[in-house]
Amino acid sequence: IPVGKGTSSKQFCNSASLFSFSDEGLDIDFPASGTWPNGEIVVTHLNYLPAAMPNNYPNLGSYWIVNNYGDNQQITSLNELVFYPGAGELSALVIADPSKAVLYKRNDNSGTNNWSQLCAASNATNGANSYLTFSNSCNITNMGQFYICSNDSLVNLVGSTVTVVEKKPAAEKNRISLFPNPVSNNATVFVDYSGNEQLRIKLFNAEGKLCNDIFIEKHQAKQFSAAGISAGIYFYLIEGESFIDSGKIAVE
Repeated sequence: IPVGKGTSSKQFCNSASLFSFSDEGLDIDFPASGTWPNGEIVVTHLNYLPAAMPNNYPNLGSYWIVNNYGDNQQITSLNELVFYPGAGELSALVIADPSKAVLYKRNDNSGTNNWSQLCAASNATNGANSYLTFSNSCNITNMGQFYICSNDSLVNLVGSTVTVVEKKPAAEKNRISLFPNPVSNNATVFVDYSGNEQLRIKLFNAEGKLCNDIFIEKHQAKQFSAAGISAGIYFYLIEGESFIDSGKIAVE
């Protein structure tokens, strides 16, 4: 069962209503008539990427798990799922064309790469709380794990700012990167970061498999060795104490 840093809460769902899990950044809109869960729904927003991802395209740096503990596991298709990723403003390309954001789903207790692509977003909105809407056309009739990524390796879902939990000085809002890029597999990789937070860096291969999990303490030099890392393109996730950032690095 996936576990990690994040938030979780539950509500009893036995009627037609919009259930808002505000701390987890998810609204679930049940239809006016049909079959509802008739029991507790638990929503968890994990601030990590799943160990197995459907692809290495740009994503939100997190995912959601929705557990249905009600009497009815099969329900009438939801009106909408609305995700508030808390990852900064959505990119201009996604605002212009919401279909670039794609929703994937797998079983609620799965840890393998058995994601199914459901649908593209029907709406993308920026503001104090940016959000992505997935409509009834997604035909979601049961709960599970939900993961959102771009449908294009060159299109970011969020803009150029780091995911920030609380306001920080402008100098700390710049995106963090790894360099040199590309890097040889016997060289040192440096982290372009001037702050003073503990960092966790995860490297995923093209199949979405976690290959390296690196911790850098506050007092340590912001670097790590590429020794032993096979040649290829890797997706990286950098997590600080107040932000998440991501990108790609090539190892030669």
